[in-house]
Amino acid sequence: MAVIDDNNYTSIIPTAYITAYPRLFTDIPYSKPIFEALEKIRHSNDETPLGENYKVVRLAPELEARYKLIDKLLDESSIQQVLELASGLSPRGLILTEKDFDTQYAELELKEMAQLKQSILGAISIPPNNLHITPGNALRAEDFNAAIKSFDISKRMAVLNEGLLRYLNFDEKTLVAKNVHSVLSRFGGIWITCDTTPKSFLNTQDTLTKPGMNRDLSSISQKDFTKNMFEDEPHVERFFSDLGFSVEFHPLTEIESELVSPGILKIPSEEVEQLLGSGVVVVMRVKHR
Repeated sequence: MAVIDDNNYTSIIPTAYITAYPRLFTDIPYSKPIFEALEKIRHSNDETPLGENYKVVRLAPELEARYKLIDKLLDESSIQQVLELASGLSPRGLILTEKDFDTQYAELELKEMAQLKQSILGAISIPPNNLHITPGNALRAEDFNAAIKSFDISKRMAVLNEGLLRYLNFDEKTLVAKNVHSVLSRFGGIWITCDTTPKSFLNTQDTLTKPGMNRDLSSISQKDFTKNMFEDEPHVERFFSDLGFSVEFHPLTEIESELVSPGILKIPSEEVEQLLGSGVVVVMRVKHR
């Protein structure tokens, strides 16, 4: 088995900043203090890996929609053990563990990002004991197991990821999927991700948000989005079905009525529909043979 070198993935870390800024135009809790803490840390270290390129306001409707739809689907599952992969600067773990001390929430993140996240959380809050941030790599099975060591095997679990798979090639996607399949086969539960959005969505992003944005992100992350994206929903279903999952699609438009960013940014409804476009969140379960 090939050795997985974390250094091959650290170039992805700066892209986590991109989601922090548009959240300022939503009602997602902790968005402002997380962004302010990030800015303070970045400027004190004189680190600006993206310059001002991460301040893409018109990403807000998409990011708000996928965040809220994942939350909605997780809430409907009534699952209280959650593993979030490559959580970046998302406040979801902090929000859910503060809301419910019975929820066990683990975040598996590359070492550098895990340290940054812990610094930011420490600056804005006292993280609950049921929130666990574990350094590791989603491609390694042993890191999965280390992240969920406090989970109760008698209870179902959910695996979440929001913006990870688009940076991975299909061999790497397969490794992550096999790791998820392994833990869900033991615990039972679901895998929720927005990372199956098809290639057609890239054109919408570049046209309506910021021209050349995905080209710039590909350059920064050193990952080829075009090669890494799924072609369409049938491609998604074939890929994950072959790996032992059933796939349930939920379009981002499903949550459109709950978005506040279009009103704040004065984006017309017809343009919001274009910004959400072919974006989807999927819920996957292990297929029983």
